[in-house]
Amino acid sequence: MVQTDKSTPGCSCNAIYRMVVEQAVPYIQCHRKCQAYAQCKFSKPGEHKCGLLCEFFKGYVRTTVPFWSQLDFEPNIREYVKHAGFLSDAILVMQNWIWCNIGRDAVAWHAGMHPGYNKWNAINIASALTQYLAVYMMHLHKREFQFRLIVEGRSEKEAAASLLEALQAAGPSPPSPSYELWTREMQDIGGWGNVKHLEHLLRELRSARVAYYLLLDNHRGVRSAIKKLVDKSLLDASGDNFSVFKASLEESFPNELIANAACELWPQIGLTRSTVAAWKRQGKAVANQIKALLRQGQEAFDKPKFARALGRLLGMSVANRDKRACRAEIMQVLRKIGKYREALFRDHHLAPEPIAAACSGG
Repeated sequence: MVQTDKSTPGCSCNAIYRMVVEQAVPYIQCHRKCQAYAQCKFSKPGEHKCGLLCEFFKGYVRTTVPFWSQLDFEPNIREYVKHAGFLSDAILVMQNWIWCNIGRDAVAWHAGMHPGYNKWNAINIASALTQYLAVYMMHLHKREFQFRLIVEGRSEKEAAASLLEALQAAGPSPPSPSYELWTREMQDIGGWGNVKHLEHLLRELRSARVAYYLLLDNHRGVRSAIKKLVDKSLLDASGDNFSVFKASLEESFPNELIANAACELWPQIGLTRSTVAAWKRQGKAVANQIKALLRQGQEAFDKPKFARALGRLLGMSVANRDKRACRAEIMQVLRKIGKYREALFRDHHLAPEPIAAACSGG
């Protein structure tokens, strides 16, 4: 996607417009090269860039740049300018052709022209537009390529978004991922109770040519559900496009961060790292145990809020190169997702954000 921030002028709409005018709009002498010079409000004496095309490309760049793939990627900028050149050629030929047939001088003009003049114009317009469409449709196809990270519920979305936002805020080391893009790519199924609708969702995504990655907690029956989706070719048998946590999202975080997040939100329960470790050894769900503790004090457990705190604390720890945080199960899963996503984008000749590198903590 094009960056419009003034701090990155090489990728801004204004910079791309200037490149289009410089390379795709020809210099002309209106009274000698254009049949519309007497009627055109942009005509003026001397040699200059065609005013009509300059004005046209102001609106054209503004409306097409958001849909053109990866204009912070130099080869794609060149392709954009190239396709604008084909369109410029077609518009100039059409402009001349139109005005050669309008007005009192039209008959006199054509009397001295070669009989194939109209055919010549039509061929030149068709050639320029064919080349324009070939480049434009290629990039429109790239832009249509989409990816979805399918998660179980709102908590997963909150945790991942908060984690990636913390990494983004950490600055250039580690490389900052585009967490906004990832949050747009996330889609939840509304909880494990809706797993019966998962097959329908994946079929819809596949028919719409949307790539996806599935991330689930380790519920009873999850393995059989995964097997059915693999048997129906909706998931890869290799396991490349899905992951199942060993237990759940919450258990995938380091014990210390689970305790810190809980104490930050509910200091009255005094949760410690050793207590969390004991729960995990006994196979007890962390979220359920915290919920039980809060119930004793008649306080509600906000799972998405807890997940958001976990993500933020983990992101800060990873940014600080904490080895335990970098080795956490959730980080391993995110690295796998990032590598899968980047491989898909490379196959479609795009240049994705360095998500996997940002999540490596190294």
